[in-house]
Amino acid sequence: MDPTGENPDQRPYYIDFDGYRLGVAFGKKFVQSAREYKPRPDDVFVVTFPKCGSTWVQHIAFLIYNDGQKPKDGLDFFKNSPFFEMTGAESLLTMKRPGIVKSHFPFSMMPWSSQTKVPDCVTSFFYHTRGCPGYLFTQGTFSTFFDLFCEGQTDFNDYFDHVLGWYEHRNDANVLFLHYEDMKAEPRENVLKIAKFLGQSYYDRLLEDSSYLENVLRYSDVSAMKEYTNDALVQFFSKPLPAGKKAHDGLKLMHKVANDTPSETPFVRKGVVGDWKTHLTPEMNDRLNGKILEKLAGTELPEVGLTTYDFDGYRLSVAFDKELVQSARKYKPRPDDVFVVTFPKCGTTWVQHIAFLIYNDGQKPKDGLDFFKNSPFLEMTGAEGALMMKRPGIIKSHFPFSMMPWSPQAKYLYVCRNPKDCVTSFFYHTQEFAPYQFTRGTFSTFFDLFCEGQTDFNDYFDHVLGWYEHRNDANVLFVHYEDLKAQPRDNVLKIAKFLGQSYYDRLLEDSSYLENVLRYSDVSAMKQYANDSLVQFFSKPLPAGEEVPDGIKLLYNLTKDAPSEGTLVRKGVVGDWKRHLTPEMNDRLNRKILEKLAGTELPGVWRRHGAL
Repeated sequence: MDPTGENPDQRPYYIDFDGYRLGVAFGKKFVQSAREYKPRPDDVFVVTFPKCGSTWVQHIAFLIYNDGQKPKDGLDFFKNSPFFEMTGAESLLTMKRPGIVKSHFPFSMMPWSSQTKVPDCVTSFFYHTRGCPGYLFTQGTFSTFFDLFCEGQTDFNDYFDHVLGWYEHRNDANVLFLHYEDMKAEPRENVLKIAKFLGQSYYDRLLEDSSYLENVLRYSDVSAMKEYTNDALVQFFSKPLPAGKKAHDGLKLMHKVANDTPSETPFVRKGVVGDWKTHLTPEMNDRLNGKILEKLAGTELPEVGLTTYDFDGYRLSVAFDKELVQSARKYKPRPDDVFVVTFPKCGTTWVQHIAFLIYNDGQKPKDGLDFFKNSPFLEMTGAEGALMMKRPGIIKSHFPFSMMPWSPQAKYLYVCRNPKDCVTSFFYHTQEFAPYQFTRGTFSTFFDLFCEGQTDFNDYFDHVLGWYEHRNDANVLFVHYEDLKAQPRDNVLKIAKFLGQSYYDRLLEDSSYLENVLRYSDVSAMKQYANDSLVQFFSKPLPAGEEVPDGIKLLYNLTKDAPSEGTLVRKGVVGDWKRHLTPEMNDRLNRKILEKLAGTELPGVWRRHGAL
């Protein structure tokens, strides 16, 4: 046995019912009676694969049906919101109506009626399975359970088949298909959506009666449920059933099983989005991402999350090819190389264009291919992009300092943007760029990922600090996005001097040259010509006979096959964050800024520009 007390050879114990695995807590006769039940027109079922939010939505519906009042105790909850397979058909016949019925049945096993309403994991499911002694898995490991989950060898078989079975009916008039992640991000909107599905009168009342809505939201919040629900269930399972109170046979069996094999696992555990990050290894994450993309291709489901993969401990979008990123890491910089480096959405494209214009006599790129070839994105195109570039030229990168190919002879221009505008712009980029599969993602979800360092290239603050420590190196120019917006002429001249004294001198001597650089690097001009040239690049075939790095071909094919609705250049303003961050989000980022960047000049720069 493992020193931790875990046993990697232990497997959960299941029983078989018509080809489906079930925990021993499910009595076969009750499962059979559930299968044979004839739904009533006023039945409402909440159905999920195990550990995907059924208890949470049960409570929301219970609260809506009961004027925002939580269950009196565990017996009240189980009698009037029964677990279908556990308690059998009898429980529905004795349930107070209106009420909600919980089920984990796949669509193929579910008693169906077109009049009945049906509203529609590995980490939580592991703790549930290990915590319930009936599974005989109390010493089982997460690694073992993960394999079983991926192979469809847990309760109710394959997760993906279960989801797809219900997904195919998402547009049926009597089915409401909900996303757990959307409910976490926007609880009010989704509670109202559930209420409307249960009945227009509930929806209307919630809108009219603020205390009713407030109670539903308060008592269905996971932190509240963890307290009152877990306490109620401990009381229910640890005491005899009340004498004189009628309880159907399925509920008695459920009570007896829980008494005979008491569980140490709370009914409501964390209820968070993202707990998998503390459990899944990079290899596990890649394996599940692969299954998601394979099994759920053609559905909207992958778009609810943020699809990335691990590269040497850093998250990257699936748009980055591993081999090309590896070749970028191994690139040996030439003495005449100039890199513009930022955390994503902090001004790389803007400063690329400034440098391109300085190097090319104030003339903008002829088209998208001209720009991508002669100002390549190192991680996207690999070393080949830099080797094929016309010189002098500028190379774009988002590498943190620790990953950057380094040479004291090469030059590195780092652009730092305040994190509030960065997260705002980064959200739109991620939501609109198809390979992230985040088109339905919310700003609230993305903001949390950003604050936790769970986006491309990991933590914003670590990225900035890594380069800030080298701001005084002779071959590094550290530029502030906000200064560049406030004083474009002065900062264009500063960049030109860094690129080479002759460029600086020429700009001062030739007013039309300087005027062109300023005009074409203005964000309003770039939004037109840069975005137009990219649309042209991705909508037409690559020119025949022209030598193009493999990374650009890959980018072209990826974007052609899954076109983006976003733009490379969006607003480029300072302060757009004020339209997006709530006061709580603003306070949270302010605290992180003062904590992580204490002792640097950065908070002072952002105060000067109204970002702190």
